[in-house]
Amino acid sequence: MNDMINKSNKGEIFVAIIGGIIAISSFLMIYITDLYVATQTIFDEEGIIDENTNHIPVNLYAISSYINSTSYKTILSFYNEGILILNCCNKIIVYNSTFTKEKTITIPGIAICNVTYVKGDINYEYRIEKTYKPLNLLILPAFIFAIIGYMLVLISLYKILVLKISVRKISELIF
Repeated sequence: MNDMINKSNKGEIFVAIIGGIIAISSFLMIYITDLYVATQTIFDEEGIIDENTNHIPVNLYAISSYINSTSYKTILSFYNEGILILNCCNKIIVYNSTFTKEKTITIPGIAICNVTYVKGDINYEYRIEKTYKPLNLLILPAFIFAIIGYMLVLISLYKILVLKISVRKISELIF
């Protein structure tokens, strides 16, 4: 009878270990899928800012179809000789080529910058990038596997406890 109990215990311990491995690997998969972030450039414009330029980007119609959200970011790059003062999202941006030869600014959301002052011809690149997590669809199956793994662990441990209690009661009745 002890051999049968030991085999049953070993089987239940094996099922509990497998369930624990499934649960831990599922939570590891959830963590990894949340870490992976992809970016996609949805709008890119290059040009020259001179005295006739009023705002950046020059083509406002092209970005009017995008809804402003936190998943977008605007990247502005300036290079060339000159001085430039911009007003972007209530933030003053100053570019002076005597101090820096190239300047890159990242602004959260979709930003439209008004040109306040320009001296010289300054090249710029205006880019809007969207950040997203393409692997988020894997979180739901991983969560379901984690629940299944924990249920296997709990059921196996419950069976082991019930078996030990029944063996103890049987040994008390015999002796």
